[in-house]
Amino acid sequence: MYLLVTNNCESYTLLQIIYLIKVVLQIISIAVPVILIVQLSIKFFKAMTLGEEAIRKVTSSVVKTVIPAILIFFVPFIITFAFSLLGSGDFMAAACWEEATYENVQNAKTNELIARYKSESENIVEQLTVVVEKLSGNITDEEQNEVNEIEERLNKALNEKNVSEASSSVKDLKKIYRKLDTKYKEIVWEDIISKIPKITSISGLNENVVEFIMGYEGNTGYCDSSHTTYKAANLGDGTITAGYGITNYTQAIAISLGYGQYFPMSAGDCVPVTIFDDLYANTIKSHQQAVIDALAKNNITGWTQNKIDALTSFSYNAGSGSMNTAISRYASGGDEALWAYMSSIVNPPKFREGLTKRRDGEWHLYLTGDYNTGFYERTLQYY
Repeated sequence: MYLLVTNNCESYTLLQIIYLIKVVLQIISIAVPVILIVQLSIKFFKAMTLGEEAIRKVTSSVVKTVIPAILIFFVPFIITFAFSLLGSGDFMAAACWEEATYENVQNAKTNELIARYKSESENIVEQLTVVVEKLSGNITDEEQNEVNEIEERLNKALNEKNVSEASSSVKDLKKIYRKLDTKYKEIVWEDIISKIPKITSISGLNENVVEFIMGYEGNTGYCDSSHTTYKAANLGDGTITAGYGITNYTQAIAISLGYGQYFPMSAGDCVPVTIFDDLYANTIKSHQQAVIDALAKNNITGWTQNKIDALTSFSYNAGSGSMNTAISRYASGGDEALWAYMSSIVNPPKFREGLTKRRDGEWHLYLTGDYNTGFYERTLQYY
């Protein structure tokens, strides 16, 4: 039983518990006396067949049986009276004893459900308002009217405490939000498609390195059997990725397209393949150029394409900062220093096995010019 708590009796859980206790006590107060009376009746009938002595014995036991039966019958009334005396204090269980009726329990349940639907709907309406504003002139009158109709129906249900209608309206609100959010994202993707340079316009990009990196990156899967859209996924650390390693942290692309620091992508989005194939190639090209710039900065010449591509893959995976450090190490210590640094970049720990294999593949490409993405044992120089 609850002890010292607040002095309101609107908690559905509390009222329900007290109400169930009252029901159980009422059942006991009726059932036990009835059972005792039935037992006495049976004893009397038996005694009548056995004679006066047996009747006297049964009669003498009546008092011992009737008094407990009467006390049990009056238990709910006694408890109610006791709680009424305590009810003026801070004992919620006592204060709410008389309030715990079936009607009040149902009202408390309704109030809690309505409060939950109200809170849930406020969050959805807030998100929906943002999407509608983003759509601006791209939302039709029919869609706007649907939003208005659902919100009006929801507000009415909440005011009238119509749980069934409130639940239905919240579901409809979620549905129209998903519909408009999807429409907005489709418009965003169409805009991005129109802005991203096409793969065919990128010159100097070795097709082998594209396939090499794809082999290690893998992709997040597709939203449809026709493979026209990649499915964005959360890597587990808040990073959203889709296609072959393109993430919402692809800042150079995001900024160039006017989306600020983060590429507009959420987990579960279905991103057109054409967008990310172009993004992928452009991103590789930008990392390749960063490698070339880093070599020039460190006055390094004579690198073959496979060496540039190996560092391009390293930069694509570990970041241009790590790549610049790697080439700086090469400038001062040659291949051995380069490999010592590259092989150490295998974080985070949960991806260590895969990253170790990737470093092996990149080093194999660096030394041999073999673009096969097979995983190699450490048998080559500096392994």
